[in-house]
Amino acid sequence: MITYCFIKHIKTIVFIFCFLMTHVAYAQKIVVTPVDGDAARLLEGRDFEEENDIGTKELVSSKAMALQLAEIYVANLYGERATTSEKPYAIVDNGNEWLISGQHDAIRVVGGVFFIVISKSDGKVIAIMHGR
Repeated sequence: MITYCFIKHIKTIVFIFCFLMTHVAYAQKIVVTPVDGDAARLLEGRDFEEENDIGTKELVSSKAMALQLAEIYVANLYGERATTSEKPYAIVDNGNEWLISGQHDAIRVVGGVFFIVISKSDGKVIAIMHGR
């Protein structure tokens, strides 16, 4: 009787097991990306000293690499047009991260520009947004 009951409900048991294991795995790390608001507000109250698995070596150590990553991230999220129409980019070395934003040209004044914060230690996007 126990074997029959187990076989009858094996699909349900496997489904529940997989469901629980998936949620446990995803619950380990939740990333929240701010998408609107003032750029200064994005940086308030954050811990700028993050530890990583590779020590103190910065993976994104040059402006050129930071700009390439920013173009990839922005094109993926907002489209290729956002990267080409907002050149030249403004880039600031903020210690442990790169702050990169698009700029308006002299003629086009309608619409916003992108703003992205990229970690020097691992290339992770800390914050990304685009004005309206």
